[in-house]
Amino acid sequence: MKLNLICSLLAGGLLFAACSKDQIDCTPAPTDDHEVLTNASLTNSFVRKYEAPAQSFTVNPAPGATASFVTAKGARVTVPYGAFVQADGVTPATGAVQLTVREILRKPDMVLSAMPTVSNGEILVSGGQYYLRATQNNARLRLKPSARLYIKAPNPVGQPDYAMRLFFGSPMANGSVNWTPQPQQNPSTISVDSLGQGNFYNLTLNNDSLGWINCDRFANINPKTTVTATIAVPAAEVEPGNTMVFWVFNSINSVARGYVTTGQNTVTTPNMPVGLSVTAVVIRLVNGQYYFGKQTATVAANQQYAPTLRALSEADLLAEVQQL
Repeated sequence: MKLNLICSLLAGGLLFAACSKDQIDCTPAPTDDHEVLTNASLTNSFVRKYEAPAQSFTVNPAPGATASFVTAKGARVTVPYGAFVQADGVTPATGAVQLTVREILRKPDMVLSAMPTVSNGEILVSGGQYYLRATQNNARLRLKPSARLYIKAPNPVGQPDYAMRLFFGSPMANGSVNWTPQPQQNPSTISVDSLGQGNFYNLTLNNDSLGWINCDRFANINPKTTVTATIAVPAAEVEPGNTMVFWVFNSINSVARGYVTTGQNTVTTPNMPVGLSVTAVVIRLVNGQYYFGKQTATVAANQQYAPTLRALSEADLLAEVQQL
């Protein structure tokens, strides 16, 4: 996969030669759009319903011009003329192109989409996750090697962060995603506008197959420890299909996930920074009934959590997650 990406932290926008009329359709996407999710019952019943929606846009820039659109959360995506090629990597994709976009900016969105911010077990601070897919007549396209795709994305925390870089999402066997740093041979660059406001991340992409991208930095908070959450039900009742566990960081824009094992009612997660306030979140679905529990504590060595579970309606569960 050819990678050549620039991540700039700027308050100003890019100038565009031309702009097409936006066409937006926020609908559930095909399952291959969100490959990191499993087919477990809780995933299908809750995550699939409330995950970051797939937004569909049609672009058809004129020769020598660009087309741009604005997503539901305020990211401006700009596409130059002739940016895409067919799957063979050579044949130009002429005419209208459909772009599918997902965007995950805040911690509730990360939980609802089951998209934690972790790279090879290390906690990341997120400046926003984005999924991009280009198609024409239902056939997937690639970005032409010489083309660039631009995203002016809102900074979800407001404060400029000079350590941000690009990460790429890879599906994992456990149904989650691992964020891999951009290779050193194609380094990201970050700059801040002269006023220092840092209201947007400007990304310049040449990632041929697009997919999941994330502006992040490593939390790099030491020391670290392993934390444990006890799920308040008999171990025999626990399985990945009915239980999810998340660690929500209260002072940084980050979520980690604790992975459930069938027949075990404890979940352990390593590399958790000591001294940070973290909320353990447990979500269960059993026989059509949702259960929710949360417990907040400042992480100490070998911190133990045991959130009390309570039965909730689907609407009340959604409201609880949205307040995280």
